[in-house]
Amino acid sequence: NTSSRYQDIISKSTLISSGSPAVYQLRTKEVKFGTLTRKTVGEKNLNKKNKTILLVGETGTGKSTLINALVNYTMGVKFEDNIWFEIVEREERSQTESQTSDVIVYEIFGYKDKTLPYSLTIIDTPGFGDTRGIEHDELVSQRIFDLFRSDDGVHELSAVGLVVKASENRVSDRMSYILDSVTSLFGKDIEENIVPLITHSDGRRPENVLKALEAANIKWAKDEKNQPVHFLFDNCQNTQRTEEDELPLENAWRTTERGMKRFTNFLKESKPQQKVQKLEIMKTQEDERTRKFSQQEEAGLTLSNASSRYQDIKDIISKSTLISSGSPAVYKLRPKEEKFGTLTRKTVGEKNPNKTNRTILLVGETGTGKSTLINALVNYTMGVKFEDNIWFEIVEDEKRSQSESQTSDDERSQSESQTSDVIVYEIFGYEDETLPYSLTIIDTPGYGSTEGIEKDLIISQRLFDLFRSEKGVHELSAVGLVLKASENRVSDRLRYIFGSVTSLFGKDLEENIVPLITHSVGLPSKNALKALEAANIKCAKDKENETVHFLFNNCQITQKTKKTESPLKFAWMITEKGMKEFTDFLKEFKPQKLKTTVEVLNSRIRLTACIQNLQERIQLIELNQRGIQQTEETLKKHEEEMKKNEKFTVEVDEIYKEKEDIDGGMWGLVLYEAAVTCNRCEETCHYPGCTWARKPEHCEVMEDGRCTVCTNKCPASDHVKEKWRYVNKTRKVQETLQDMKEKYEENKSENEMKNSLMEHLEREMEKLESDKNKLLDESYQHVVNLEKIALNVNSLSTYVPFDFLIEKMEKKRDEGKVQTLKQIAGRVDEKTRAHLRYMYDKLTSVHLCPLGLRISEEEGEKRHREGEEAGGDEKATG
Repeated sequence: NTSSRYQDIISKSTLISSGSPAVYQLRTKEVKFGTLTRKTVGEKNLNKKNKTILLVGETGTGKSTLINALVNYTMGVKFEDNIWFEIVEREERSQTESQTSDVIVYEIFGYKDKTLPYSLTIIDTPGFGDTRGIEHDELVSQRIFDLFRSDDGVHELSAVGLVVKASENRVSDRMSYILDSVTSLFGKDIEENIVPLITHSDGRRPENVLKALEAANIKWAKDEKNQPVHFLFDNCQNTQRTEEDELPLENAWRTTERGMKRFTNFLKESKPQQKVQKLEIMKTQEDERTRKFSQQEEAGLTLSNASSRYQDIKDIISKSTLISSGSPAVYKLRPKEEKFGTLTRKTVGEKNPNKTNRTILLVGETGTGKSTLINALVNYTMGVKFEDNIWFEIVEDEKRSQSESQTSDDERSQSESQTSDVIVYEIFGYEDETLPYSLTIIDTPGYGSTEGIEKDLIISQRLFDLFRSEKGVHELSAVGLVLKASENRVSDRLRYIFGSVTSLFGKDLEENIVPLITHSVGLPSKNALKALEAANIKCAKDKENETVHFLFNNCQITQKTKKTESPLKFAWMITEKGMKEFTDFLKEFKPQKLKTTVEVLNSRIRLTACIQNLQERIQLIELNQRGIQQTEETLKKHEEEMKKNEKFTVEVDEIYKEKEDIDGGMWGLVLYEAAVTCNRCEETCHYPGCTWARKPEHCEVMEDGRCTVCTNKCPASDHVKEKWRYVNKTRKVQETLQDMKEKYEENKSENEMKNSLMEHLEREMEKLESDKNKLLDESYQHVVNLEKIALNVNSLSTYVPFDFLIEKMEKKRDEGKVQTLKQIAGRVDEKTRAHLRYMYDKLTSVHLCPLGLRISEEEGEKRHREGEEAGGDEKATG
């Protein structure tokens, strides 16, 4: 049975498409080291042999498909299995495979002796010679250089595979460039390990390709008869099969299978080339790059005259990648990257536990220049000066202009918010350069981007994950609210951003929240500060009770000319002054421990879960109440018929619970997006938002081993975390009078059973109303507890549906609680609450709101208009 043969592999994969064949994406373990990426399947056995292949080729030759074919062959997949596994992610393939300069190392362990007597390492280089030109190709060569000199890299090669299409009949300039690059890296001794891998082949000898390679004087391996070694492959393995094309697809598979067998036999027999000889050549190339850099320095294009500073910056350059030459020259730092849970940490330098650290959380609307500000912080920390004529970046910038080095914030804004990742940047090793401490910068993707509020809610969850993770951040020195100097009012987006962030923290963090004003010309930003004050956004105050804020310009990588040098120097001075003042502020202010923050966030989650559970249970109560009313009406209408005929039946609604599938996801072996449900109460206790908990007992709604949400507050052991949740449903059933009696007499005492069915129904209605009141009281207490500790209780991430709660409490006639809820709600102006309701209702209308309160689109627009009337003409953006 095919599925059982590959069940273990399938369990560690993600289905891409069902069909013939079914296609699965292997889930690899990913590690970043320097500029490189390693993706591993299986566990390495040090006692087993390994063969390493370097694949190079022009964009569009089918290199990604060839890698996937190598992996499937290694795992023993046959045509008859009707299954296909992929290790190269689809967005990395074909025309997009060379949109980065990354070299990826794929390691395939654990399948030794399936078809091969060794494990396999495949080094995938981005397609050389694509439309971005030779500059990109030089970066790829540098990446390969990094791979072979890194301690964590590759130290021997079994083969260099030149991937080329069978249809090629001449060697293009691009291909010649590829081969020159490879041989320049590895030297003449690699020739006997170089082999053409011919893709898109029909199985016949590729005479044209071989003649073209010979005509171009390309040297590669020969067999015992001095004939050129080559291997043929077809690229149709995951093409969907029909009766009409199954035979040709099977023939194509056999072509690749035969090519794989011959190629892997060649690997078995070939002698791996050690790295020592190659590194001598690489070292010469590095010396040449250093020589060119020194020439620039002598020409006055880079660095100051201070020899010690020159050496410091030269050391940084040696660990960086040139993005663009010019004035200034721009380099990309190569941080060490680590994934933990849903988060990413990027580190430059080595941490010294004896040195102090300051941690900054940056938040802002997309397009405010947050990425440039992070890079400016890093350059200031490293001691870079205007006169050095150099600039380092740690934040990736994929939208750099092709015609100039300047990157606008509009360009950057298009890319900086494309993920929901929260990235932690750590800058170590520069203590006492300009600062007496190391720096940790938490970068949140731009809130309020075009992807909408759904993504913003995920960002808030990511921050929660960061603060409670053992590997995360446990104290904050400052929360930087990044906004442009040109802002003269707080838009709905900004109001939402700052509300979302401040709702995450306890009241003790208010004095650490500071505006960071970008795109400043150095003048006081009165309009921006007045707008913050008008929006009631709480920030740190100085001794004169003025809002503490810092000014920055964003022109550091604008290219210098005789005309622009003077204004650019002034812009640099603005940022340098702002950096000094901001870092002095960090030095003086005591970091805040995040214990209260986690308490706030736990309360928020319990509040949300409690209200959602309340909604579902009220729905159930109301369904039961309607059922009782229906029963009473039926009894009155058919009382005589039912007395005369015990088997007389009537149609009624029966209420039942059903398990409804939900979209879930995995992180490693952890089900990170699923629902926590109670088996005993048959209720959903936490969904959505339960991402971090491995097991129900780790979920935020659990306290002292028991659930704080479900009806009976059951032990955690009665709960499961799965990709489904409970929903209330009704169905039509036929019942007799006796059926009705038995249903309502169930679990009643002998004395109670003497009562009439109508009396049972009345008592049941009373119990349901009592249960509803109890649930309202629980929700009320959550709101009160949150208000005691939260800096901002009313934002979308901690949105409290006050109107709903107040309405229910008024029906209950609990005037004291109604008054308290109105007071808490009244601390946020009506306009803000109307906009929050509008955005919140937008979410609920598409089933994305955690509380599940559904309203119509018309009602949402009506509430939005109420906000307009309450103050001004701002437009709420959802």
